[in-house]
Amino acid sequence: ILDLVDESSSQKRWKDANKEYSLAIEGFENALKTIQKKRDDAKKIVYYEDRYEWQKKTRNENLEKNLSKMQSDARNNANTKLIRGMAILDKIQNPKVKASEPYLDLKAGLYREYIKHQDAFKNYFQSADFLERYIALSEKHEKEAEPHRMLALAYEKLEANASKGKNSEMADEFKESKKKHLLRFAELHYGRESKEYTAIEEKV
Repeated sequence: ILDLVDESSSQKRWKDANKEYSLAIEGFENALKTIQKKRDDAKKIVYYEDRYEWQKKTRNENLEKNLSKMQSDARNNANTKLIRGMAILDKIQNPKVKASEPYLDLKAGLYREYIKHQDAFKNYFQSADFLERYIALSEKHEKEAEPHRMLALAYEKLEANASKGKNSEMADEFKESKKKHLLRFAELHYGRESKEYTAIEEKV
């Protein structure tokens, strides 16, 4: 317990978490560069055995399938590091460190990256969960418009899925959450007295 609240131990944990965060971003960016290079290199290669258009199409489709898998693997690798970083941060119990800007900024950064990858995977439940955690970090984070827009979109997808599954109770809950965050986005982005806010309010 003493180790968890010790300031020097907490600072070390912050550094360890920040390292995982940096590695997650760097690793994914490097993977994207590799993927783009493979795509560019493939365009330069001439396959003389490809006599028909369907052969070229099949070859391109296979390439894109492989590149898509590489990107998914890179996202999973990044997520593993981000989750590790979040777990390390969660071990910090020192009140001074937890209230500091670097701690909140790092936690927000970890959440943002994780949300980005979950959105790409269409894991809207995870996206919504971590977007809610993000805006709960501080008043400053709650007053950002974009997370509320993303939350409204995530809840819209979850509402549609619940409706397809004939779970009307869950669909209604997601619909209310969608409405709440859509209006909050409109308020923050356009202003409560704006025509845009009024138009959105009437539609929801």
